[in-house]
Amino acid sequence: MCGPKGLVETKGCGIPILMFEDTENLTRSALHFSYEGCLQWRNADELRAELLRVTPALLRTQAQDARADYERRHTMQYLGMCATIPDTYVAPTAWNAGS
Repeated sequence: MCGPKGLVETKGCGIPILMFEDTENLTRSALHFSYEGCLQWRNADELRAELLRVTPALLRTQAQDARADYERRHTMQYLGMCATIPDTYVAPTAWNAGS
């Protein structure tokens, strides 16, 4: 299992990712933070199959895909967009427990 921060750092370094997709507890899966086509597995048989298909060429392609996804999804422009409070935002009012 890994979290979004670790995935972003891994992709930024251009390291291939082998993701576990937990089909019983979806909150433990983070496939949506990985890159399209990343290596993935759901059970021991799929893990074994993924490991058997790994070659130096596949790892090079996976590394390139990881870094490309990082460069596409984690730009300063995108960060600025996520950190900007939209004009339509309405701040909640303070709740007074003594009322």
